[in-house]
Amino acid sequence: MVLAIVANTINDFCDHFGNHLIYAEGSTPARTRLYQIGISGLLDELIKDFDVYGVKNAEVYKFRKDVNYEAFFC
Repeated sequence: MVLAIVANTINDFCDHFGNHLIYAEGSTPARTRLYQIGISGLLDELIKDFDVYGVKNAEVYKFRKDVNYEAFFC
């Protein structure tokens, strides 16, 4: 539910201020993993409005559900 609120807030922000790159990372690896689980669960909805990317080993990739990332962009 929190990630859905965050996604809506990002959408509102971009509507008001224009498109910007949004970066997200958990404060711990466990928190980042929790974010990834949430993104994976909402991915079908998120990709309607955003291009979602994951960061792994300092490389940026299009987000896939089966890959563990260190951070996220949209």
